[in-house]
Amino acid sequence: MAFGAGPDDSGSKVPTFSGDRIAFVSWFIVFSAYVAWKLTDAADILAGQPKPTIPAPILAPAATPAPAAPATPGPTAPATPGTPGPGPPGAPPGTGTPGPGVVFHVTNAGDIKAAREEVAKWDTNNKRLYGLLIQALPDDLRTSIYNSHNNDGIGAATYLHTLFAGAPTAHGLAARDFDDIRARLVYAVREKVETVEVVGPSGAR
Repeated sequence: MAFGAGPDDSGSKVPTFSGDRIAFVSWFIVFSAYVAWKLTDAADILAGQPKPTIPAPILAPAATPAPAAPATPGPTAPATPGTPGPGPPGAPPGTGTPGPGVVFHVTNAGDIKAAREEVAKWDTNNKRLYGLLIQALPDDLRTSIYNSHNNDGIGAATYLHTLFAGAPTAHGLAARDFDDIRARLVYAVREKVETVEVVGPSGAR
């Protein structure tokens, strides 16, 4: 079903939005369903899935290397960066104060890598959502979205919802509470009907 398109449009095409405020919520419901059908990976972010965050690295000193075999008695060599310095006389090797340049390692490197992959996936789906959404808009809205939210599907959807449906939700998208959606539709239809009845076909009240 297309909103504001010609009668030859089929269900395989992107549902188009006419630009009329009264049609926005109905169009968005159908557009969301189309995304779930044709662009399934982006359906979750359209429904409100937040962009993943990358955790801060957690550092810990690298493990101390195993002590070397006792050397032939002689002058003590200076400590190399990142290795323990000489301990007090008679102390076992490797128990001295660490020298400068101690090596640290990231204990949550696996979590960081996984989070970066999820962020990259989210960004890709967001761009694909933008590409689909902009095809559904009339020329004036398409230009506005291109200039203000290029390659940002969620930003574009948020802008449209704020512009045509009032206060945004978490992402600015249409609420999933269908009672609220139905109430919006009923109010919009009633408002339009009452305006027609008051003004009348000739403009007389």
